[in-house]
Amino acid sequence: MFYDVSMKKVTPGVVLLFLLLCATASAVVLPVHTPVPGSRTWVSETDPILKAGPQRSKVLYNRGTGSYGKGNYRVAVKYFSKAIYLEPGSPDAYFNRGLSFRRQHMIDEAISDFTKAIQIYPHQPAYYLERCNARIVKNDFNGAIADGSEAIRLSSGAAEAYFLRGLALLLQGDLNGAFADASKALEISPDYRDARQLLLETLLKMEHQKSDVLSGVAGE
Repeated sequence: MFYDVSMKKVTPGVVLLFLLLCATASAVVLPVHTPVPGSRTWVSETDPILKAGPQRSKVLYNRGTGSYGKGNYRVAVKYFSKAIYLEPGSPDAYFNRGLSFRRQHMIDEAISDFTKAIQIYPHQPAYYLERCNARIVKNDFNGAIADGSEAIRLSSGAAEAYFLRGLALLLQGDLNGAFADASKALEISPDYRDARQLLLETLLKMEHQKSDVLSGVAGE
């Protein structure tokens, strides 16, 4: 499997890699931080939940994580949306709804929710990692690289952050940067299979590039 760097499009190999990353993602429970006003809602104005108190938000949030764990992603979106309506300052509700959107291949919605979670609480590396992942699928490599770099800074160098940034660099055509990040990910986690695959594909690209240069010189 190869990444088509020259065309800067996501090839089947990248899609498979993204699906593998999706398969390992899980809804996580993170602490609720300082609330901020306003939220995009997916709640009907006639829903009786609108009359519930803030304490109901935690119940709905837990139902959302339960639905996510069972693979009921549409149901999870509904529960997280209601939790957000009642407690619009919960970054974890936005984050997990973003994961639920991503599992339904609703990438724009996922990015929007990851961005909202970051706006509320910009110190959680997982938020940047997931937005980085989603931005790669959208071919927004500059955005993905920026998110990967911030995740690296916040996590003190997590292997997954180096891997995702390296993948974005490879797709953008920066082979040296991709090689450095893949190598760093393997240095941190030697058994990281995706990082090893990234390193191998980067080396193959480098060899092909070198061969093209030598062929050009020989033809002059």
